[in-house]
Amino acid sequence: MSELETCLAGNIFNCIDRELTDMIKRARILTRQYNVSNSSEEKQSILNELLGHIGSNVKIDTPFYCDYGKNIFIGDNGIININCTFVDCNKIEIGNKCFNRL
Repeated sequence: MSELETCLAGNIFNCIDRELTDMIKRARILTRQYNVSNSSEEKQSILNELLGHIGSNVKIDTPFYCDYGKNIFIGDNGIININCTFVDCNKIEIGNKCFNRL
């Protein structure tokens, strides 16, 4: 079992595993790009690459941060308010029509 699989199973995992640290680096690069972008199209493209799933008509206010990104699944017609940090060392699912004021 990989460290990612161990992590997703909810077990103690090695957070300095190469696969996991590479995922974190990738997420940091993408969230940094997302947070400085003024283009709606670019932001949508970044979210499509970063997240496990992003529904239609979703707005994520900046700044936005996450650990891995790929463990975040967001439904349609939602809003994530400013200064949101997702600690997604396991799956985070947000359904349709959700407004999150974290």
